[in-house]
Amino acid sequence: MNFGSKNILVSSLQPGFINDTVLKNCPVCYQSKLKFLFKKSTNPLFVSKKSDLKLYKIFKCTDCGFVFVNPRPSKEQLNDFYKGQKVFFIGAGEEELKNYLCNKEKLKENYLPRIKMLEKFTSGRKLIEIGSAGGLFLDVAQTRGWDVLGVEPSVWGVKNSSKHLGVKTILGTVEDVKLPPSSFDVIAFYDVIEHLRNPEDAFRLSSRVLKNTGVIAITLPNADSIWAKLGKQQWSMYSLPEHLNYFSAKNLSIVLKRNGFEVIGTRTGSQPGFYAFKSLMSYFLKPYLNEVISGKTCGKSNNKQIISDASVTENESSIKSCINLLLNPIFDIANKLNLGEGLEIYARKVK
Repeated sequence: MNFGSKNILVSSLQPGFINDTVLKNCPVCYQSKLKFLFKKSTNPLFVSKKSDLKLYKIFKCTDCGFVFVNPRPSKEQLNDFYKGQKVFFIGAGEEELKNYLCNKEKLKENYLPRIKMLEKFTSGRKLIEIGSAGGLFLDVAQTRGWDVLGVEPSVWGVKNSSKHLGVKTILGTVEDVKLPPSSFDVIAFYDVIEHLRNPEDAFRLSSRVLKNTGVIAITLPNADSIWAKLGKQQWSMYSLPEHLNYFSAKNLSIVLKRNGFEVIGTRTGSQPGFYAFKSLMSYFLKPYLNEVISGKTCGKSNNKQIISDASVTENESSIKSCINLLLNPIFDIANKLNLGEGLEIYARKVK
């Protein structure tokens, strides 16, 4: 592939679409072989009335396989969107704080394997997470002796991390944060890259702030997953306008290599069978059925419910167990073939 040409941006004049810039070249491999896939409207979870729905176009590079939203929403449009979504912490209040904290211990349990994986790749213990949300991942790392720092765009997230967890967190984004060069052993982007208008910003920042042989850790939706292939445009990760980028392990490694990184570990994962089933049913059934089979909640926000396993009845638990028994072996095979819905990738700085 030829990486010599630069990505070209031109004004979009297409009525009825989010108009800012059109990418004429793939932002990953810089080639111009772009194929239109489909149109997708705003995720209904993010709008209060039908008139707020907007259309987006999804394209795929036929050279490297990268899938992305094109035209790109402007920075101002994305800022306005996130400010209105309590799901993403930026507009969150005390109710959202309770919802987030009610599953604190379960979330921490899920984060521990990530920490242990990082400890396999580096002996250094200085960690920064970009998009650290409420700080629970960094809290787990801190209890294991890591020197941690969070960068989070929401005041809510910064406040929760500092006040409730004692995790040092600064307000900012990958685009504007000021950090000293060559100062961290690990930089983590967990469920962040897919949201970025220009994902290469993350890799440039990582190359600058990591020490020599430092490690970048990334999780994001897997565009090569069996769920993406079967669901096509109904794949739940096509959630707009929050997700703008859909990488595979192969094309993500292209961007990492260009920014001085060598991939040292890759794996995929899927939700437990019950929650995957629940997600699949939401494609075809009315939204209220999604709530019926999900169990009770420990709290509600305007946009999203957070499920507490402790509140699930015995009958509901039996249904979950049966579905998990049927589906989990299939998902285990998919994960071994790197076809799981979530992609986890680690790369080391080599220059």
